[in-house]
Amino acid sequence: MNKDYVYLNGVLNKNNGTSLGGNFKVSWADFSRNIGLLVLFALLTTFALSVGSMLPGLGTLISGLLSQFITLGFAAYIYKERKGASQGFNDFFNPFNKFADVVLTVLIVVLINLALLTPTLLAGFYSFFSNERINNALQTRTNFLNEIPYTLLLTALISLPFIFYTSIVLSFAPYFAFFYNVKPVEAIKLSFKMGNKHFLHIFLLSIFSGVIIGLGFALCCVGALFAMPVAYILKFHSFSQITELEEDDTPMFEFEKISN
Repeated sequence: MNKDYVYLNGVLNKNNGTSLGGNFKVSWADFSRNIGLLVLFALLTTFALSVGSMLPGLGTLISGLLSQFITLGFAAYIYKERKGASQGFNDFFNPFNKFADVVLTVLIVVLINLALLTPTLLAGFYSFFSNERINNALQTRTNFLNEIPYTLLLTALISLPFIFYTSIVLSFAPYFAFFYNVKPVEAIKLSFKMGNKHFLHIFLLSIFSGVIIGLGFALCCVGALFAMPVAYILKFHSFSQITELEEDDTPMFEFEKISN
């Protein structure tokens, strides 16, 4: 069995605490120390996401995958900078050196969410193709919401809580796939274990990060270039503390190998 996977299971069995307030202070210090490159990377990646989202057909999928590498790019840069091994702007692109592992991990997570959404999709298709009142409402563009059947609403109410749950517990799966020598399925299992044990912290982290980015966009969107790095660094520090990523005896891969 993969030694990193076994090791990480042992680490996740510990009661490693992490604090949003403490992590925010550290994240802000990291951001202040590297503000130039972090804002530049945020600017370039925001432009890349905008272009990607406009691509016909697979634009949404490409932007979704790219956003995962952007998040990991901030984490990779800060990790190396904190270890005193930063080489500059190219560190942001280190996650692409584990492209296959990260992409497979993300796609498996997407498939899990689609599977959970299947009842709602089936109910929706059945309703739209079999309900004459809905078809009439669509054609006349009137009272459409009033014609949505209760079965569709019910299946949505059943599916959405599970999707919300998986979005929390599996949110760190790409981090395991990148920072450790584990397979995509192992990364998902580790994220599931971490997410269940630290569910409240990760949930609050998601809200707090969303508020930070939202405030950034509220400031004429320019503030987002400053808010995004802080939010992503904050997420990295939560992962780092819980998994003991920055401990010297952590049997993770040698980061220098990814740089080459």
